[in-house]
Amino acid sequence: MSSKILTIGPVAEPKGGISQTVVNYRDYVFSRFQNIEFNTARSKMSNLWAYVRSIPQLFWILLTRRSIRIVHIHTAAGITFIRVFFYWVMAKLFGKKTVMHIHAGSFKNYYLAHPRFVSFVLKRCTRVVALSQEWADFFAGDVGLDNVQIISNVIAPPELNLNRDHDKLHILFLGHLVETKGIFDLLDVAAEHASELRDKIELHVCGAKNEEKVKDVIAAGKMSDFVKFEGWVKGQKKTDLLNLCDVFILPSYIEGLPLSILESMSYKMAILSTNIGGIPGIVHHGHNGYLFTPGDKAAMLAHILDYADHRSRVVQHGEASASAVSAFLPDAVSESLVAMYSDILHLERPQ
Repeated sequence: MSSKILTIGPVAEPKGGISQTVVNYRDYVFSRFQNIEFNTARSKMSNLWAYVRSIPQLFWILLTRRSIRIVHIHTAAGITFIRVFFYWVMAKLFGKKTVMHIHAGSFKNYYLAHPRFVSFVLKRCTRVVALSQEWADFFAGDVGLDNVQIISNVIAPPELNLNRDHDKLHILFLGHLVETKGIFDLLDVAAEHASELRDKIELHVCGAKNEEKVKDVIAAGKMSDFVKFEGWVKGQKKTDLLNLCDVFILPSYIEGLPLSILESMSYKMAILSTNIGGIPGIVHHGHNGYLFTPGDKAAMLAHILDYADHRSRVVQHGEASASAVSAFLPDAVSESLVAMYSDILHLERPQ
């Protein structure tokens, strides 16, 4: 099956949800991984050069590898969708079946700004992959698609070695350090309530972009004793933090279905997040975490304090997280992908 699939997506240095998903496909799902990278994650110029190189690379692969029947394209909104449009056109010209895998939490806004263009492309794909039922309902209801299929994000199997015998509640933020991820709301709460929080929690801030701004905010708020800036983490350091922290927090304004939440759930962490995108489908309020409205700092603080004061509840919610995440592990996702690909290939056969 893998020999018939060509994947297109950014995998050079996973610093985002799409990249990490493609990396997980490579490492845990596909026995033979055929991929074209369109993003290097190093600089705008290197990204542009990677994209320019990918066009003739795609042409040559489609021309010479006759076994490929499906081109599976991972995309976000904005300029990324415009770029992958040309991959889609080339795949169609070569007579390949196309799968457009939508990851962006901002895709609704992008569609509303460009409805004719987006619907033109998506209605002509063989399949459009949605990350959750909420997103599938949007594509079917608002965009009018009848080719939508839900495929869960895939996460790496957890390397469990829990290290949570500590007095303070350890909280992990892992994501891009931008306004839409809610990181500055979180730091505002920490600064405004430092006297109440510093003896109860230790917050680990991990991410890329705006690193200096985040460090300045921590210093200005005199929070360095209980807010630790970790930078971008990967490999063993990331695994160690997932095993160390009790609670994962993501006070985001825009999301699809965050891999960071799924990964944290697999490490038996309670989840604090906003009630947006596909998140309410995996985080159930009072069961494996707490949900609040984006920007509601009072609710964020209340839930942090609740967990800090009721550690048995943290453990209970963490166990519930681990029980709910099995559908996102490689075996389950691989089964869903194989079923989708088999159905697509069946469409090629004479009736």
